[in-house]
Amino acid sequence: MPIQTLLEDFSGELASLGLVLDNTADTAAFRQALTERYDLSDEALINQQEVKELATQIFERTFAITRALNVLTLGVAALALLATLLAQARERQRQVAPLWAMGVSRRKLALLPLYQLGGLALLTAVAAIPLGIAITWCWSPLSMWQPLAGGCP
Repeated sequence: MPIQTLLEDFSGELASLGLVLDNTADTAAFRQALTERYDLSDEALINQQEVKELATQIFERTFAITRALNVLTLGVAALALLATLLAQARERQRQVAPLWAMGVSRRKLALLPLYQLGGLALLTAVAAIPLGIAITWCWSPLSMWQPLAGGCP
């Protein structure tokens, strides 16, 4: 569309102009020709491909930081779980002492809390996985922008 038609039809000012070059075009030579012909500075010409590449790099860094924070969060949670289990083990010594006095072997006494912990972890996983899927489904970006597309109300 000619620039004059654009200005007349939309009655606006020409603030910027975008050009699309063929993949085989020499962008450096074209850029040089524009700066010389119209007396432009280097800052006046913006290569959208460079902007796109920079934005992609920023997004990749953001996701790398997110992954690092996820690992850190899981590490803190594991440390808190370990501290809680150690505190519970100390409290259970009083409960295990009568079993030991009745002749239950040390091996069985050591495995009993592990079985309890494994059962509790399995119960937590059975409850957490469907809940996590439901939360992700209800509050995903797609369901926020498309409430009629089958997402949660």
